[in-house]
Amino acid sequence: MELILPGALWPNPNATAFAPIESHPTLARWLGKSVRTPHARSYQEIVADRIGVPAHTTAELRWRGEALDRARTIAPFSADSGTILCANPVHLYLARDHLVVTELGETAPHREEAEQLAAELTALIRTEWPQAALRVATPTRWYLTGIPSDACANTTFTPLAEASSRPYAEVLPHGAHARAWLRRMNEWQVFLANHPINRAREQQGLPPINALWLWGNHPVTSPNSAKPRSQPLHVFVNDDADPILLGWLAAQRIPFTCHRSWPTASTHRPDLVILDTLAEAARRLDWHTWQHALSDLETHWFSRFPRPPRVIHLAATRAAITATPVWWRWFAKPVSLERFNR
Repeated sequence: MELILPGALWPNPNATAFAPIESHPTLARWLGKSVRTPHARSYQEIVADRIGVPAHTTAELRWRGEALDRARTIAPFSADSGTILCANPVHLYLARDHLVVTELGETAPHREEAEQLAAELTALIRTEWPQAALRVATPTRWYLTGIPSDACANTTFTPLAEASSRPYAEVLPHGAHARAWLRRMNEWQVFLANHPINRAREQQGLPPINALWLWGNHPVTSPNSAKPRSQPLHVFVNDDADPILLGWLAAQRIPFTCHRSWPTASTHRPDLVILDTLAEAARRLDWHTWQHALSDLETHWFSRFPRPPRVIHLAATRAAITATPVWWRWFAKPVSLERFNR
């Protein structure tokens, strides 16, 4: 059984004491007995190496994952005609001389507020594209559907995982239609900045939702980046897993089940476990949420594993470390995540 942990590598490898052994003693014991192998590859490339690369864009996979009944493997999937993009509401804040892209996280709007913003912004978007619409799956996961296919042709949007906490000017769209998209994004920012919901949020001390981050018209990873060694027979994922992962598994027709914790009474025996509860907090540099998620993984997953994983993949946005437990380190001392990452 293999274990994949996206977000387990804190973005700043020089940070100390962010993950004491007390918060993850079982994982620390596994790491102490492991051989460390660093890789210059992303979490998506690790998953592609195990389950293959789907013939869908990232937005299509996430849209499909939203529709999945998480007790089943495959569920009906439908989308409007045209191109679909992920459209995450974000906050842009001024840090010295540049804007920084920030995910909302715990400051997300209520569902009613998200739907009102999306509905009113849809009316503005339809002045250019009558068939377009903003769809709200959750308060922080929106979709822009019904876009003409040629509007995104030869244009690259930066994935949110790479744009989060980075300067806005460095991660803007580029390519054939980049200028037109920048104009639209600026118009939407003006609309959002003047909306009563955002004025109310500012009065409450909450960050305003002053931009939509568009992305997802690209493959989840390079088509030639990896060829699966052998597809897993069954996969366990956490019950709040990223819908991109769920749509990816469904597209590859790989059986999976979602669980709140390791299911001791399950009839399935997975050969792959993917737990992504650390990923968003790591992207947002939210240490407290990340620490809580790590402790939760220890309590509900690591300590309940029937046996140690054969391989553990600790992944960040652009880097990974493979930990392989070996028999001759049986008496090794536990190792914390930050020490293992040095």
